Amino acid sequence: MSWSALPPRGTLAAGVAVPFLYFGTQLVAAPFNPGYSFLSQTASMLGSDRATHPGLFNMGVGLTGLATLVAAAGYFCGFRALNAPVVLRWLVFLALEGLGLATLNAARFPLPDPRHGSGPLIAGAVLLPALLLAALWRQPEARPLRGYLLVTNGLLLALVPVMSGWSGLDVRGLEGLLQRLVALVIYPPIAVGAWFLAKQLRRGVTPSASYPPLG
Repeated sequence: MSWSALPPRGTLAAGVAVPFLYFGTQLVAAPFNPGYSFLSQTASMLGSDRATHPGLFNMGVGLTGLATLVAAAGYFCGFRALNAPVVLRWLVFLALEGLGLATLNAARFPLPDPRHGSGPLIAGAVLLPALLLAALWRQPEARPLRGYLLVTNGLLLALVPVMSGWSGLDVRGLEGLLQRLVALVIYPPIAVGAWFLAKQLRRGVTPSASYPPLG
């Protein structure tokens, strides 16, 4: 799929929208499911066969996936304009594309479909905050953003032993809370990074007209 007709800042705007779509979809769908618990139930339950209006949630998830795919192209273009290392710009692109495809897969195959799980596609998303930090490390204007990403990566590392069970903490009944804590350290950085790149392009950095293929 070619995104060459889309302006770089337009694709980055999709990146800014990603966390709002992700969390906003849950806030909109939850009231239609009486008894739903953000603390104990994961987001996917809002689109499962137990939900009252699963289509509402799954549509929002699909839009989140599409926005993430578009954002991947914007990031690639923005980092190329800033002369970020080639390897890092590709790794960020692939991480975002993997997250986008995994999200679309979750919307297409809601629970309890066994295909709902994203498998290896989601692996890059966990590394995304670190990849963004590495790609922006030498950008002098990104100092506040680097500080934010350092904190974000620290929080993600702190969650690893809890999510994996290494900590020994009993987290039964807190599955929804833990999922959303992980989401808070993955999705908002996508918007913050996209906003930063769009801001640099507005300042006159010449963007590349070349987008990688998506999908």
